Amino acid sequence: MKESKSTEQLDKRLESFDNSLQLHSENIEEQKKRMISAVQNDEPRKQSFKLVLSYILIGCIIVSTLPLYSSTATDFMQKLLPMNISNDQNSYIDRKISKLLEVEKIAFQNVGISTNPFTINIGLMSNGKRFDEQKSILIPKIKKLLKKENIDDYKLEITPYHKPNPTKETKMTGEVKVEGKVLQTKWPIIVSNIYNSMAGKSTYKMKGISFKEGKDLVNITIRTGLEKDKDTKIIVKKIENELQDYFAEEKTQKQIGNSNYEIIILDKEKNMIGKVEKY
Repeated sequence: MKESKSTEQLDKRLESFDNSLQLHSENIEEQKKRMISAVQNDEPRKQSFKLVLSYILIGCIIVSTLPLYSSTATDFMQKLLPMNISNDQNSYIDRKISKLLEVEKIAFQNVGISTNPFTINIGLMSNGKRFDEQKSILIPKIKKLLKKENIDDYKLEITPYHKPNPTKETKMTGEVKVEGKVLQTKWPIIVSNIYNSMAGKSTYKMKGISFKEGKDLVNITIRTGLEKDKDTKIIVKKIENELQDYFAEEKTQKQIGNSNYEIIILDKEKNMIGKVEKY
């Protein structure tokens, strides 16, 4: 019935078209068949459109349930400061600053590091006006060096000459605490390497590192000021990857031998947020 009605309407239209276009009868019949076919196929097209729309909606639901790993997350990862754990102790920032002072021919008493907050302490051998001149020369050069080394979270203290106090114990560079009996291995150096690769970098919020060396296992604890959020998960993954790469290096392997180790990473609340281990 629907087809008959459509055919009648097309007949009338084609009659008027025939007068203006002068189509032959066979052409009229051909055009009529095409238009009827188009009318009959209109409903399936609507159904096909609905089906496509359903697939799009389902796809959107699936994507919305996937873990967040967008271009935003990728951008965040690219902004993370590298650790660059090195077995070369000359890469330590206090040694590089000492080298800078030597190049500038500025006599100094000491260059040291203290933590919480990460502070670079430099004691010069000068006083008064001479000290002020040397300090003004040093500050921009040291800041340039720190930027090059990706150190962006620090305090810089440059002090004039003072007589050393023989009763005062010299503070160890960085914060490396040792627990238990220290065996004749390279672990203290390895722990220092890890500390110096993270200290002073806002990405990691390093608070300190400690280790306990036993007969069968070495426990290392890295304390950070990181919060428990989605960004921290990305940061911790980066720390774990860099630690794994460092321990896979040939030189590191020679230093630790067949030792088993467990490295845990703690957040601001001292909850474990990451781990690297070898048993």
